[in-house]
Amino acid sequence: METKMDFITKKGVIKRLLTMALGLIMAVIACVTVLPGTEMTVKAAGTGKNLQIGAGALNNNVNTTSAPTVYYDSNADEWRVIGYDGTGVAGTSGTMTLIANGILADTQYDDDYYSLSILRDAIGTIEGRLSTPEASAVAARTLEGGGGYVQDANYDNNKIKGESISNAIMWPLSVSEANSMNSDLRNVSHKWWLRTPGRFLMPALVLESGEVKWLGEDALSQYGVRPAFNLNLSSILFTSAAVGGKASGTVGADLTLVGASNASTEWKLTVADSARSGFTASRTDLDTLTPGGTAEISYSGAQTGTNEYVSAIITDSSDTVLYYGNIASCSSDTGTASINIPAAAPADSKLYVFQEKCNGNYMTDYSSGLINLTAPGSSGVGAVAATLTQTSEETPEEPEDIPEFNYLDPLEDLLDYAISLGGERTVYWRGGTALPSNIMKTLEENPQLTLVFSYTYEYKDYEVTIPGKKVKTDPKIPWYGPLYLYSHYGK
Repeated sequence: METKMDFITKKGVIKRLLTMALGLIMAVIACVTVLPGTEMTVKAAGTGKNLQIGAGALNNNVNTTSAPTVYYDSNADEWRVIGYDGTGVAGTSGTMTLIANGILADTQYDDDYYSLSILRDAIGTIEGRLSTPEASAVAARTLEGGGGYVQDANYDNNKIKGESISNAIMWPLSVSEANSMNSDLRNVSHKWWLRTPGRFLMPALVLESGEVKWLGEDALSQYGVRPAFNLNLSSILFTSAAVGGKASGTVGADLTLVGASNASTEWKLTVADSARSGFTASRTDLDTLTPGGTAEISYSGAQTGTNEYVSAIITDSSDTVLYYGNIASCSSDTGTASINIPAAAPADSKLYVFQEKCNGNYMTDYSSGLINLTAPGSSGVGAVAATLTQTSEETPEEPEDIPEFNYLDPLEDLLDYAISLGGERTVYWRGGTALPSNIMKTLEENPQLTLVFSYTYEYKDYEVTIPGKKVKTDPKIPWYGPLYLYSHYGK
């Protein structure tokens, strides 16, 4: 008879294998999309602009009382930068570490094993506030297992008890990480949990004073949830002041001068979005980019809808952003647009075009990669990594023999594994807000299965229980959305 722990262990193995595969895929993709001569100069912190290419503005006062604040999720929650490019707290090369600026929820820990804890469930709910492009920019990590209580020989203040957890999107700090965090930043309204075990049934935590209590307190106490996560720096296309940082005038040919940020410490991000990777643009005029002149462009592959735009920036020769604006509203996925080059622009200016969704102050924007249209008649595709451009008309070759990966692959593996065990099985899943027809078909064809699906939709948390024996799929429905699922399977 397979035990719950055996199932969790095998589930962990599956997730670790998937994470390793995804890491390989991303490494290969990075190799094939970075073309010679296409790198942009990402400006370092302190340039004073309220719109900057890349994340350099956030590498300033990291893990100090003046650490930058980033707004990043559907609730416009505040996150502080405590690690950057391998320095600071829990940082790795190519990422930055963000931690909630305050307590986002209160919960019991409930179990010495973080993998089985209520705390992990609470953090999963907060993860649900991330949009798909925001979640895609996160660098998932492994929380190393094998740690013991403080009195045990295998105690390690950076480990959790039990098996390692791979592909963790958000996570509580460990004792080691909390000790590396600025003591003033640790001090918030009340106590908050760490992931490290203390004494038996007494997980570690941080006190109101900011002191790290590594011996722990009662796991059934109700304390704060303060998650952290890592963001891929390469996924950050722009950093802009949280209010008014990406200000466009009337949609059209005229761009807006980008002003100084007045030493802003509150920022929002524009992240690369794979849904816009098919955007292409080209210069249809044959004139040199000249101050006071006009550039004519043609585009295709744009996402359509509210707040969807084709946008442009003009930079100096070092890629400092000088002008920005929305040059076309995307009511159609193809079109043309004109761009007036300001008379005050330098003679060696560069012109970049991209397709984005603008979500307003405090909210993350989503964008294609930048396409360099400085040269007359130039063209490109916005499918490269953020902060990189492709000016060649050639499209990079697709990597061979590498399977595609999407966030539902682990769910399919869990369902397959539950089927292989035989008998009635319940699978728990959190991720996204809808289920595709193939998942629903698997449930319909396996009435012994039950799927418990948790998700967050329009700021509300939902949990639906979907018994396979009650599922009736319709071949005309490719996706079953959040409201449909709740109306048919909600409690």
